[in-house]
Amino acid sequence: MTGGVLNTINIRLDAKTIAYILDHSDAKVLVVDRQLHIEVKKALSTLKKKLL
Repeated sequence: MTGGVLNTINIRLDAKTIAYILDHSDAKVLVVDRQLHIEVKKALSTLKKKLL
């Protein structure tokens, strides 16, 4: 399979919800704005898989 899909995530979501979205979207890469890194870092610590 080629290509990619952009899956935007609302910046107002909490870490638990972000982790759920990432787990269920089959994401492989995550691009995050520096201002949002704290909440995303919390979400990444609970993921079952590693992202780039």
